[in-house]
Amino acid sequence: MKKILAVLLSVLMLTGIFAVVGAAAYTADPAKNAIVGVHEEYPQTRTVTFTAVGDGLDNVLPEAGDTRYVPVSWEVDKETRGEFADGVYDVRYTQRKFGNYTLTVVFNQETFDADAGEWVDTGETDVKAVDYVIGATELELKEDVFPSKLVYFIFGVMAELINKIIGLISK
Repeated sequence: MKKILAVLLSVLMLTGIFAVVGAAAYTADPAKNAIVGVHEEYPQTRTVTFTAVGDGLDNVLPEAGDTRYVPVSWEVDKETRGEFADGVYDVRYTQRKFGNYTLTVVFNQETFDADAGEWVDTGETDVKAVDYVIGATELELKEDVFPSKLVYFIFGVMAELINKIIGLISK
């Protein structure tokens, strides 16, 4: 029976379901903060959807000194920005103008105060950014023009060859 309990406890600890009381405080890593769901390119005006993920947000049983990063705000430009509220870190917005954009998200670091039983802002922040394009890029425009010029060149060469062949036949 002791062996079964020991195995069960090991499995729970490995899966993160059970935390060891008195274990070292969890220190959130800002490198694990992320913006997910944004595509590099959108072919036309699109609704952009993203999720801000802060390290340590999944800590449902915090202990004294644990830290986490909480997404607090996001911005693309002066008209396209907002704040996260009530633990909702998913955002949808429509970008109507073609161009290159940078989405920026600010994360605040918090530490758990066991005496107060709440998370407290430490004043430390982390900023993540992701670039994306709405509409055709300059490179796509150049690539689109090149094949059409090639087609005109090939038709021109073919027309010249046909004219030469017709000229040889008619002599």
